[in-house]
Amino acid sequence: SIKKHVKNGFAYSGLVSLPTFFGALAMPGALMGVIFGPTARAGAGALVGLAVYQVFRSYSYPLGSVISGTDRPDILTKVRAVTIIIHAPLALILIQSQGLVGVVIATAATEACRLCMMYIFVVQIKESPGLPKEIFEQLFAAIVMFCMIEIITGAKILSPDTLPTLSILIAIGVGTYFILLTLVSSNFRNTLQIVAKETIL
Repeated sequence: SIKKHVKNGFAYSGLVSLPTFFGALAMPGALMGVIFGPTARAGAGALVGLAVYQVFRSYSYPLGSVISGTDRPDILTKVRAVTIIIHAPLALILIQSQGLVGVVIATAATEACRLCMMYIFVVQIKESPGLPKEIFEQLFAAIVMFCMIEIITGAKILSPDTLPTLSILIAIGVGTYFILLTLVSSNFRNTLQIVAKETIL
């Protein structure tokens, strides 16, 4: 059913995008500065904005697939038209005051509108699919990961000013996220077991 397809699509859409967003939020200046050079630290806001965009985009994808599989191809055309109408003037307005960050904000905001429109159309086609518990489990694990990085950097245990220390912090964050997710999510554990069995066999 459409409802089941959307819920299954939503379940792991944010598996990577959610921790990526919180990781970018935890140390945006360090990520830009270490990877692209000190002058790139000014683009920290743009990095966070791109991570937000990716979160919305990851959840838009399964909705787009569901709508494409219905007998209403006109819906996606309408959504595209509205997003273009919203994005163009919004980007022009924000670029005047925020520069590159303004364009990123406009892009993320437009993708959020696109996600909402597609969700509304899916609800109209079929009843609301709701939000699977996996989203909240991933969100919880990502927030804990964010707090872990904040504590480590705030206490000066590690400072993300060099590539080695930044890499260690990223590894700690990734490890925290996936270990915690494995502990709190029975579905994720089952998925890992299935993948492990298939790999071994």
